[in-house]
Amino acid sequence: MQLLPIESFYEWKDSLEKTAELLLLVKTRTSLFDATIEAIKSIHPYETPEIAGTEFSAGLPEYFSWIASATR
Repeated sequence: MQLLPIESFYEWKDSLEKTAELLLLVKTRTSLFDATIEAIKSIHPYETPEIAGTEFSAGLPEYFSWIASATR
């Protein structure tokens, strides 16, 4: 998991917003994605948090093995 400070610009309820936020990056298995979404939503203060998944198509096999091992 990584937390990165960012500045976000977005439209919300007919207003342009500028907000200091933290970007959370989580690496997990596809089978745990739904549970991860629910965990984030349960503690996130936003009505509609940005939660998006990206499937990796290539990478260091040892790294993917570590993720699988760490998320059992």
